[in-house]
Amino acid sequence: MPRTLILSLLFSSSLCAQSAYCVDTNLDILYSLDLNTGAVTQIGSTLSGGIMGTPADLCWKDDTSQMWTIDLAGGEAGTIDPTTGLFTTVWNTGVSGWQAMAWDHTTSQFFCHNQNGQLHRLDPLTGVLTLVGTIAGALITGMDVDATGRLWALNFSGSLTELDKNTGLALGPPIPTTVINFQSLSINPAGVWYGISTLTDSLYTIDPSTGTCTLVGPNTGTQFVKGMVIAASPAPGFATNQTLGFGCGKQSASFYESFGAATGFDLDNSVLTMLPAGGGAYIVLNSIGAFLPVGTIATPISLALTDDSEVVQTFTTGTFPGATSFNICSNGYVSIGSNGTSFTPDVPGFLNATNTAWRSWHDFNPAIPGSGQVKYEESAGAIVVTWDGVWDFGGASAANANTLQMQFYPSGQVTFAWGTMSHLGNGHLVGYSPGGNSLDPGNTDLSALGAGVITLTGADVAPLQLTAATRPVLGTSWNLTTGSVPATGVIGLDIFGVADPGVLDLAFLGMPGCQLRTTLDVMNAWIVGGPTHNYSFAVPALPLSLVGFQLFTQSLVFQVPPVNPFGAITSNGIKGTLGDT
Repeated sequence: MPRTLILSLLFSSSLCAQSAYCVDTNLDILYSLDLNTGAVTQIGSTLSGGIMGTPADLCWKDDTSQMWTIDLAGGEAGTIDPTTGLFTTVWNTGVSGWQAMAWDHTTSQFFCHNQNGQLHRLDPLTGVLTLVGTIAGALITGMDVDATGRLWALNFSGSLTELDKNTGLALGPPIPTTVINFQSLSINPAGVWYGISTLTDSLYTIDPSTGTCTLVGPNTGTQFVKGMVIAASPAPGFATNQTLGFGCGKQSASFYESFGAATGFDLDNSVLTMLPAGGGAYIVLNSIGAFLPVGTIATPISLALTDDSEVVQTFTTGTFPGATSFNICSNGYVSIGSNGTSFTPDVPGFLNATNTAWRSWHDFNPAIPGSGQVKYEESAGAIVVTWDGVWDFGGASAANANTLQMQFYPSGQVTFAWGTMSHLGNGHLVGYSPGGNSLDPGNTDLSALGAGVITLTGADVAPLQLTAATRPVLGTSWNLTTGSVPATGVIGLDIFGVADPGVLDLAFLGMPGCQLRTTLDVMNAWIVGGPTHNYSFAVPALPLSLVGFQLFTQSLVFQVPPVNPFGAITSNGIKGTLGDT
């Protein structure tokens, strides 16, 4: 039996009234949408107030009963009034190219997909945008989260894919759809899947198990529908899951500080050194190293760099682990292989670059008459690249000069050293990231590091994650999965409780950064046997008074060697609200 029909039979009795909407980005109009016929009725212009450019998608934030969108061009995220079409900015992501947006009712976060293949989380309370991961070459133009919390995506070329909410990667092979050019995906609480194709300007239902698309009807009067949403929430008695907090144990292989404006750059006349710790790991500190005057290592070579360009410098006498040459970009970065020549410092681009890179990223132009040059020195003792008074793009005088240096040693040590910077032009991003997709360690205030250190692992380690595979319906099994279990884990605990103590930092127990999101009422031990662990709770069928009862759960894993004094890490918590449907 098709999954759509199964879910429809299970949940049809639990639905409240639902309304549907779509937005045409050629006409800049919000419409109401008849799910039985595909017919649309104009509501109003999304250009009200002149703020919204191109709504990339629509989604329904069910806990506040609000319609949300994100601007493809400007990056603003906010609400659309379903009675007028009026857009109100809540947050500005500062990122363009958005194509799809979904509300995750299990984590209380938005997921947003960009035309560059990147999946991000957007926190509705803080506006913090966090990169999840990248699917190279994918153009995801519709997303939604189903009743169990699984994130689904429609590819414009004609396929349906489940996305991993922790990595952004596909879970399993794509399912081809019988219609292409979908620009939206919306799943109602009954489990019926809908999409609108701009190839036919029509509404379809989609069978997620086969990809078969069934015509509902044309959206007569529309030109290019970029998003649709079903404004519906489960009725009382519907079992739900809600993610609480986050897991700990995360370890990062990258670090960075992003300066949105050049005026905020505060690393002038300072140094930052990365000391190798084996296996690709580093310790980063600011108490070792110094700027080397140009010519200290060898006779300098002025590199033939122009605006937004790179050169490949093959080593002759110098050495560096894992490299035989460097790609040196005019815009302040050195890579082992090409990472392009972008002039705009961008955290997602930095974390997901193809190749390992060290950056003091900014829009420089050594080709401007009067500008200093990028100079290269090499000896058996070191390789040094210096932006020696290089001007900002658009610079007109020596006030635009910037001096910075990167030193590479045979041991793997790398030193960043800055002289005088202009504080003009666009923003800066300073940091290091190995090649490929990397976890976001968050912005670090490098000037405030003092006597502290940043510890980088050779490879990212994701935090302990807990997800629910099913909802806690009376008479069924509430199935849960602990993921990203570290290879050093030895013993785990499944914890159940009847309340959330809300302890947001267990540093007083020797578990800094870890949270406690359930009381310790029932605990089951298990032996770690891999990166995932499945467990369940048998939800009683009776009494019916259990409907609405809240049950909390969390995982804990002990590690050898330990990563903190207590010796264990915790996952996020999950609050399950019991229901009869």
